[in-house]
Amino acid sequence: MHYPKCQTYSVEQAAGVLGISRTHAYHLTDTGELPCIQLGQRKRIAIEVINKLLKGNSRRQGDKYYNDNFGSM
Repeated sequence: MHYPKCQTYSVEQAAGVLGISRTHAYHLTDTGELPCIQLGQRKRIAIEVINKLLKGNSRRQGDKYYNDNFGSM
C-alpha cells in the first residue's frame, strides 16, 4: 500500500520547525495561536498552517493571541 506524503506534524515536530520548545508549542495550541487538529488525545499541526505562519505576522489583541493568516481554519 502506498501512502501519500504526510500532511501534518506532531506538536514536537512543529516546535522543531518553528524553533520553539515543545512546552511552548503545546501552550500555543491551547490558546489557538497555533491551530491544530485534535485526534483523540493527539494534536497534529497541518503543514499548511506552519507554512502560512512562517510567511505571515502574528498580532496580539487583548489577552488573546490570534493570527489573521489562518482565516477560518
